[in-house]
Amino acid sequence: MDHDRALGELKKRGKRLTPQRLEIIRAIFMLSEKHPSLKDIVKAVKRELPTTSISTIYNTIMELEEIGLLTIFEFNREIRIEPNSRPHLNIIDPEGRIYDIEDEELVKIIADKLNLKSEDFLVNVLLLKRDSK
Repeated sequence: MDHDRALGELKKRGKRLTPQRLEIIRAIFMLSEKHPSLKDIVKAVKRELPTTSISTIYNTIMELEEIGLLTIFEFNREIRIEPNSRPHLNIIDPEGRIYDIEDEELVKIIADKLNLKSEDFLVNVLLLKRDSK
């Protein structure tokens, strides 16, 4: 998610850039490589603005998703934030770390195979630990 683009899109839609919204966007931007959970964002925002409600954080994230600046997905029963809006794959390692793989050719192959546009989907690949027997 591009920080300046997010601010511009919210302004364009007549949304006030309140201290809470600014801090939520900052937190998402700062934690973007981690694919933060909603809990991560709440913790980061409340560290700076303790009186910010969870509903304000959630509603702002939903607005940003509606605008197309991020995507929300579930992993390990947690809401996760995907700030990378470019077509890519997410690879999830056995420890739960999520990596972005931006390989246009691979994304195109998957899109063609599923008869989709490459921007129409998000793929998460979970790598599981194998039992060592």
